[in-house]
Order: sequence, then structure tokens, then C-alpha cells
Amino acid sequence: RSAMPGEVIGVAINGALAAITAIYAFFTYKILRANQRVADEMALQRRDFLRPVISVGPEFDDYLVASLVIKNGGPSPAKNLTFSLDKDFFPFADDRDSLKSHSIFNHPIPILSAGASLRFDLAQGFNLGKEKNGKLVTPMEFTVTAQYEYLDQKFDEIFPIDLKQYMRSTRSRSMQVDELEQIRKALEKISNK
Repeated sequence: RSAMPGEVIGVAINGALAAITAIYAFFTYKILRANQRVADEMALQRRDFLRPVISVGPEFDDYLVASLVIKNGGPSPAKNLTFSLDKDFFPFADDRDSLKSHSIFNHPIPILSAGASLRFDLAQGFNLGKEKNGKLVTPMEFTVTAQYEYLDQKFDEIFPIDLKQYMRSTRSRSMQVDELEQIRKALEKISNK
């Protein structure tokens, strides 16, 4: 028996519909995969945005005392922090107590909250790069290594500290110091009357 023209047309239409459905399924799958990649990327960005951000660097106070400041500038706490120094640093050129032997550089810190900071005074500018008995007690360059965790991620960061770049630099006086000086002068005038 030969196929009727209507049957041939029906088979052709069914074949075309099957092909269109297959193409539609293929493109739907591709769109689904692309959306999944976008969602994964957004999740990574959110995780990076929320993670702790540890920074280690020098700061100077109004009296030009250099300090080593460790901060968590991120919005989440850092856990199981360990810090290490590559060289001995003896604060204020006192060669009896190296910063390297301080507990923060020898024992893990269970948690450093978001926004928390630790400050360690190093030395005045004139004591930086100082030697005692042929031993450099306040090196101008050293490295701090920090390791910490957030969720299931581990971070290992290196912070080279170079204090040479601050030599011969100046710092403007704070407004509070100027205001206190004005108050002192005013009180002096009152007491001399």
C-alpha cells in the first residue's frame, strides 16, 4: 500500500515538530547552563564581598612613633589567625624583647572580629634602622605573613613592610593639638591677670 499524501504530510509535520522541540530543548539547556554560571559567579562575588580582609602595615602617631597595625577591614570575622615575622624587631631598640617572640607571632588567634585592629609600637623615626653590638635591632624592612580561615577557605597572605619610604616625610599636626595649644595659651593669659 502506498502512503497517502495526507499521511506523508502528517509524518513530515510530526518530524518537524520533533526537530523544533529538540532545538528548543537544546537552547533551553544552554540558557539554563548560562544562568547557573551567572548564579555561581554571583555567589562567589558575594562570598568575596563578605570575607574578612586582613591588612598589615605601618602607621605613625602624632609623635612620629611607627606602629605595626594589623586590621580586619572586612565585614566578617577571621578565624584561626597565625602571624609570623621573618626578622627580629626589638621595639624602641630595646634588644631584650623581640616582637617576634610576642604571643601573636607564636600562638594562633581564635578570632579577629570585623573592624578589629591590633597595634604594636615599633620605634620613633630616629630609632629605625638602629644597630646594637653589630646586630640590627629595628630593621627598616621585614615581612609579616598572615594565615587565616573564613568558612571553608584558607588564606595565606604576605605583607612586605618597608619603613624606609617614610624617612624624612612629615605629618601634619592634628587639629586637636592646635586647639589644645590655643586653650593652654588662653588659660595662661587668664592665670597671669
